[in-house]
Amino acid sequence: MINSTSSNQMSLTNEAEKILASATFQQSLTLRKLLQFILKTTIEGNTLTLKEYTIGVYALGKTPDFDPQKDPIVRIHMYRLRKALEQYYLTEGRSSSTIISIPKGSYIPEFSKRTSENQNPSTGNIRKRISIAVLPFTCGENDDDCKFFSDG
Repeated sequence: MINSTSSNQMSLTNEAEKILASATFQQSLTLRKLLQFILKTTIEGNTLTLKEYTIGVYALGKTPDFDPQKDPIVRIHMYRLRKALEQYYLTEGRSSSTIISIPKGSYIPEFSKRTSENQNPSTGNIRKRISIAVLPFTCGENDDDCKFFSDG
């Protein structure tokens, strides 16, 4: 019998394999390495080591003298990873039951089950954007005040 922790790890491993095999992630070896490192470290219970320096050195292949204060490469790739995960879950992974996201400002992934509220999940909350178009006013009279107002 498999306990729930092993079952959860298997589910996460399966989800990670699907993500890594997706067309979205096949385009970037760097993003695949980064995601693999972050997920492996998390599943092993070592989230305290998920810092900018360790990610730079162990996931991105930087030298031991890597200084994250001078080189923003980890932050840049984490931004790209969050966007790639968002793209994956909006396209190829839209039917996945498990969602892996990495909140902005953190390097520790979060795992959640898909619910009706997050049918279109991303690495953040999707907010519906509402646009309002305001057309110019027209003036049907020869009134100078009206023309000033309608012409701006």
